[in-house]
Amino acid sequence: MHFERELLARNIMNIIDEKNHFNYVVFNDSDLEIKLHDYLIDLTHEDDAVDNLIKDNKPIIDKIASNKDITIQEKNNFMNSLIFFKLKYIMHKDI
Repeated sequence: MHFERELLARNIMNIIDEKNHFNYVVFNDSDLEIKLHDYLIDLTHEDDAVDNLIKDNKPIIDKIASNKDITIQEKNNFMNSLIFFKLKYIMHKDI
């Protein structure tokens, strides 16, 4: 299924940093893996956790970065992993 790239970028930003939702364009380029990695490191300083998140989702990230179709299940899995990451490594810092 084809998901519009801008919509995916907005979804990513809305999950990990809704306070800065207007910066979604950072995830709209072909270097999605690097941008996501660096953004999450800056946000959390959790190098190993970020590396694992990126590694676990690399096939989906690569598809998105190259504008290939992803399935609804792939999208949901990726978004759910971002939500889990947020709950574990970001939400506790906002308290």
